[in-house]
Amino acid sequence: MNGVVKQFNKAATKLQETEFRRPKTPGEWERMRTLKKDYAKLFAAVVPMLEAFAAADPGDRFGVAAKLNPDAIGILRTFAHSMAVLAIRRESPALIAQGLTAVAILGEVDDARDLTFYLAELHYSAARLGIDTRTVFRDVASLTPEPILAAWMRDFPLRPDEKRELSAFRLRETVTDEAFDFVNVP
Repeated sequence: MNGVVKQFNKAATKLQETEFRRPKTPGEWERMRTLKKDYAKLFAAVVPMLEAFAAADPGDRFGVAAKLNPDAIGILRTFAHSMAVLAIRRESPALIAQGLTAVAILGEVDDARDLTFYLAELHYSAARLGIDTRTVFRDVASLTPEPILAAWMRDFPLRPDEKRELSAFRLRETVTDEAFDFVNVP
């Protein structure tokens, strides 16, 4: 696992030189939203990490997130959001599980409350694709070494509608030049 983490840290740092870099200002964030993204670069960096994490023994998953550099953590956040969007654009249910796996890793370094935004986006996209959200959320929840996040992820599909809808997270669906996306509601 250590070799994969090291490789991911390196790849994530390299992604900071691309359209997947972390914006430094609100203006840069807004400009970056309009950039055409080469998602193949994002997949090439993140998917080997996700696959290794999912295949690892539960004991080996513990502490993985602590070994990630800030660039890698930022890329996992970008990936989680992007998979909710791309799952709809590409009609690909597999991307939901990948996005949830990124969230499962982040559970050790991010507050579970902050990660519920990603859960809401991924749940919305999964439901829109007709996926059994209870099953996919439960299955991926078993990967996270963080017990609070595991419980929240497992229970997210069971929340009342008003507590899991996009509007509860000040989000809404929109259509951009690229197609389906999520935006914040002021």
